[in-house]
Amino acid sequence: MNWIVKTAYVLNKATLFLCVVLFALMSISVLGNVILRYALSSGSLWLHDLALFSFGLLAVLSIPCAFNADKHVRVDIFRQKQNVSIQRRTDIIGIIAFALPVFALLLTYVWSDVVYAIRIGEGSPQIGGLPFFYLVKAGLPLACILMMVQGAAIIIGSKNASGKAD
Repeated sequence: MNWIVKTAYVLNKATLFLCVVLFALMSISVLGNVILRYALSSGSLWLHDLALFSFGLLAVLSIPCAFNADKHVRVDIFRQKQNVSIQRRTDIIGIIAFALPVFALLLTYVWSDVVYAIRIGEGSPQIGGLPFFYLVKAGLPLACILMMVQGAAIIIGSKNASGKAD
């Protein structure tokens, strides 16, 4: 079962790298569009769509990164008083009771819409925009799968998905 922990670690590193690239892409496209708009009185719908597409993917793919770094949102009223072993048990119960079912349900809910968008090659909602809008939609099921893999790695492994021992 250690392969799940290693797989989660590799997937997290790849996702983190992709998030950095998406952030850079979003920043450059917004800056480029601002320069075009205010310096040249022009604009680019493709740059605008690129910024929106990058932001959409960044938003959903940063969820598994935050989960892996243990920076996700939770109620820490009782956690700060717990020792590490109780915190780990609480995390495992939370993953089993909440994270895995919610992301499995979300995955099954969005799957058909994403498959349909890929099949028809769905493009931008803007006329003349970027043609690859289905890639943005595909980010949500990808984030769900990454969350479930990392949740399984935390449950099964003696290490968390970042490779640090508890």
